[in-house]
Amino acid sequence: MARIDPKRKYILIVMVFLLVAGVVYRIWPQIANISAGESDVALKKKQLLKYRKMFQSAVVLEKELSLFKSTLKKGEAGLFTGKPPRWPLRIFRKSCMRSRKKVKWKSYPLVY
Repeated sequence: MARIDPKRKYILIVMVFLLVAGVVYRIWPQIANISAGESDVALKKKQLLKYRKMFQSAVVLEKELSLFKSTLKKGEAGLFTGKPPRWPLRIFRKSCMRSRKKVKWKSYPLVY
C-alpha cells in the first residue's frame, strides 16, 4: 500500500467533503419537491381547519354582539325616562351663593 503524505491526506478529505456537499446541494431541491407535495396538502388542510374554527368563533361572537347590543338598548331606554336629578343644580346654586353671584332662576325653584 502506498503511503500518502499527511498534507495530501487532509486536502483529499476536504475535497471529498466539498464534493459530497456539492452533490447534496445540487440534488436537495429535487428531494424536497418530492416530499413537498405531501406536506403541502397537509399544510392546506391545516390552514382550512384553522379558518373554519375562526369562522365558527366569528359566528358565535356575532351572536354575542347582537345580544349585547339589545341589552344595551334596553338599558339605555330606561336611563333617562324620569326627571333629571336636582343635586347638580343644588351644588351649582350653593357655589353661586358662596361667591355672591346673582343668577336668575327660571325653571327650577331653590330646593334644599
